[in-house]
Amino acid sequence: MSKAIDWLDRFLYPGFSDHWDDWHTDGSLATIQYVAEGHKDLPKERCEVFADGKSAVMDDFRTTEFYGGGKNVRGKQAKGFAEELHTFLNVCRNGGAWPISWQSLVCTHRVCFGSLRSLHVGKMVNIDVAPTEMEG
Repeated sequence: MSKAIDWLDRFLYPGFSDHWDDWHTDGSLATIQYVAEGHKDLPKERCEVFADGKSAVMDDFRTTEFYGGGKNVRGKQAKGFAEELHTFLNVCRNGGAWPISWQSLVCTHRVCFGSLRSLHVGKMVNIDVAPTEMEG
């Protein structure tokens, strides 16, 4: 049984771990895990994707290995911060479409705040990701 804790506790307790499950309307499942107990030699950021009998594993934004098809990729760590700032400044200076839709930004924040609310109340909460009036 999981214990409800204040969201700030995860920053105060270095061994804190948690996970969130997100069921989509098409029946697919996304699971996000925050794990702080790993060995220091383990990559800090890892993303595993499974679909249609194939898999991909990305470690620290440096390597991506494909299983069941696809070419493995190795490169320098690039999280996109510099590119994001460059694109933002370019749109501010020259106009044009925002690189991330308003709907995506709103949905992302709703999921973040919903996760914090879930931690606070100690149970799953529903998150409304329907477009708002501002989104048209």
